[in-house]
Amino acid sequence: VKYVSESALTNGNAGARYMDKGLEARNDSTRKYLLPLYADTALKYLYKAIEIHPRYVNGYLNIGLCHYYRDEYQQAANAWGNANTYFRHHPLLHEYAKFFRNKGIEAGNRKNYDSASYYFGWATQVDDRELELWSNYAGSSYMAGRFKEARDAFNAAYQFDTKNKDVENGYRAADGLAKLQDTLKKDSLNAGLWLQYARNMVNQPAFDRATAAALQKANRIKPGDTAIQNTINKLNARKNEPIKSEVIKN
Repeated sequence: VKYVSESALTNGNAGARYMDKGLEARNDSTRKYLLPLYADTALKYLYKAIEIHPRYVNGYLNIGLCHYYRDEYQQAANAWGNANTYFRHHPLLHEYAKFFRNKGIEAGNRKNYDSASYYFGWATQVDDRELELWSNYAGSSYMAGRFKEARDAFNAAYQFDTKNKDVENGYRAADGLAKLQDTLKKDSLNAGLWLQYARNMVNQPAFDRATAAALQKANRIKPGDTAIQNTINKLNARKNEPIKSEVIKN
């Protein structure tokens, strides 16, 4: 690429025009393959623009679009997050956050909570003033077993609504499990901690695999323990069919 000048605005406009061509091609089934190619060229100009002027908001907005349509979601969120840093509450950021929000909802409906957590996390990076986004980020992270992220997201949501008991209870649950995870990393041969971790999850079907794994570890460390066996029985009773013997050996 031959840069048109050392002007941030001129390079930014050149990058934007290439991205416009890409978006036009996207709507034509015979030319949509050109979109990532136009985006790639656009990025070269746009990165030159923010190199010249690191606070060039339109440059970050368009960089985010280029990366988004190249399915490079983390880079898109980073660029839009930079735009949010330099221009708080830019109207376009609310719309761009919806791109990730909608993908998060779709993933959540498929019970793919891990992907949903990423999408909602990126959405909050782009627009950090929406209670709904923080709540969904917290809930999907919790269901994905990413309790530290869930705790932080519940805490952010709480700042918007300090009387929301669901958010408060979510924070407490996530905080307790996050602390247990940290403790288990340091004391992985403590059967009591594994049992406590399992008990905190045993009534939630989404955590059946993690609960079973925790009970298996506890049972290996302290075989024949009555409390561990009772929790295994509780998990088996809740499920429609017993846990396979290779998962938990009684």
